[in-house]
Amino acid sequence: MTKQSVNDHFFTVTDREFVKRHLVRRSTDSHKGTYGTLLSVTGCRNMPGAAVLSGKAALRSGLGLLRQCAVPAYIGTMAAAFPEPVYIPVKCDKDGYYTEENAEMLIAASEKSDAVLIGCGLGCTDSTKALVRRLIPAVKCPIVIDADGLNCIADDPDILCRASHQVIITPHPAEAGRLAGCSTKEIQSDRMKTVRRFTERFPEVITVLKGAGTLTAAGNSVFENPTGNPGMSTGGSGDVLAGIAASFAAQNRGSGSLFDLTVSAVWIHGRAGDLAAEHLSEFSMLPEDIISSLGMVFRELVKQQT
Repeated sequence: MTKQSVNDHFFTVTDREFVKRHLVRRSTDSHKGTYGTLLSVTGCRNMPGAAVLSGKAALRSGLGLLRQCAVPAYIGTMAAAFPEPVYIPVKCDKDGYYTEENAEMLIAASEKSDAVLIGCGLGCTDSTKALVRRLIPAVKCPIVIDADGLNCIADDPDILCRASHQVIITPHPAEAGRLAGCSTKEIQSDRMKTVRRFTERFPEVITVLKGAGTLTAAGNSVFENPTGNPGMSTGGSGDVLAGIAASFAAQNRGSGSLFDLTVSAVWIHGRAGDLAAEHLSEFSMLPEDIISSLGMVFRELVKQQT
């Protein structure tokens, strides 16, 4: 790992050796319960694809069991293309968005889970805002919040400080701007300063500021990611990252550093994107190609451990 500084802010560049050291180990004496259960509060009637992408990425990253929320009428269609999860039918409003009525049921489900993912394709409405705000303080395992999960708390981001367990947020610059009350341009003008502001305001939160050279920060630690390419600049790539990070959080089960695993998830996501670009070009790759490349990344890492 290499330490560098920008404007007197020191950070570490993630490397392959760091990721290899923190990869969740597989045991010959194991079963699906060994590798964690993830509750995924993602998707809505108009954006089920985001739930599928994040869920597939989570499972491709070693997760034991995925419990996937879904619009009841869509479960059959989703299961035909994505049969691995246990689907949880949720109550929706007339427009197909999850409602606050689901809160108690999902809180109970989280008690049987090792991590919760909130946000990918969730939508940002009064009903989803109310639901997300009920879940964050009540869930007692790690939470990964992405996309609309972040938009749902943009007018009350300090709810992150009321979480019962550690939270990982994965904003792109526009989402970070909404949380910080400033413009995307201001976020991008000094990304290092941005993540430092987030760690000061939300001391228990792991912040992943996505973009070229994604920054992962918590406390006094900041890691810059060297992997990834412009071909990943397409809708759905962030859902894949959220799925990997949530998968690692669930597999961790409190046994290691959630921060180190999040740094590793970012590197693996970028490396999978680089392999996808090598095969398909930056022009033609899709988020599903990043997921398809995850196996090659893990094979590289495991091979180099032996």
